[in-house]
This record gives sequence, C-alpha cells and structure tokens, in this order.
Amino acid sequence: MSDTISQVKPNLSQAKMPISWEYYTHLIERLYLMIPKDKYKSISGIPRGGLIPAVMLSHYLDLKMVPITDIDKNTLIVDDICDTGTTLTDYKKYDVAVIFSRRGNTRKPLYVGQEIYGDEWLQFPYER
Repeated sequence: MSDTISQVKPNLSQAKMPISWEYYTHLIERLYLMIPKDKYKSISGIPRGGLIPAVMLSHYLDLKMVPITDIDKNTLIVDDICDTGTTLTDYKKYDVAVIFSRRGNTRKPLYVGQEIYGDEWLQFPYER
C-alpha cells in the first residue's frame, strides 16, 4: 500500500445520523403541505440526492418529472440536503425544495422539510 493511501483517514469524529424511511416520508409530506399546488408545472431533482425526493414529490403534487437540463421558471428544483449551499448556487433563479437544510449555509431554499444545526452526517435510508 502506498504511503499516500495509508495516510487517508476517514473523519471518525463526524457522527452518522440514520434517517428512517418513515421519517423521510414524513418530511416529504411536510414539504407537500408547504408547496402551492398550482405554482409549478414540472419538478426536477439534482442528481443524485435530489432524484428520490423529486420523484416522491412529483407523485404527491402530480407534477411531471423533467431532466435537470430541461428546467424552466415553472420547474421546482429538489435536493436531499442544502449543506453548505454550494450545489444550489447553480439554481439561484429557481425555487428549491430540500429535505434538510443545514443552518448557516450560503443558500436558503424556499421549502425546507427540516433545518438541522449540527455537523452530523445524514445517512438516508437508500444509502445503507
């Protein structure tokens, strides 16, 4: 094993917080209640993390899914988490919904399922 590889260490100080499907679905339903039912004509998820919540919300809201490359002003953008806000900088012109938003990020999504305050690593149910 090379010295470079052996020196790479995981960040063991960062706790993992497992998210159950039940709680995940609860937050999707919370977002559904926040989002105006007639405001959007389509929905798109930011790959990879935003795809699953976007599909779920598309069923709740009865919106067609469009690829992220085909979005317009009538498209709701979805991601799983707004951590630092960096990913969402490409979508400043669009309304964004996220399952989780970490406090102190640089971009405030319009719709947030839950705000989180610590630095724990969220382990989504489909990541196990």
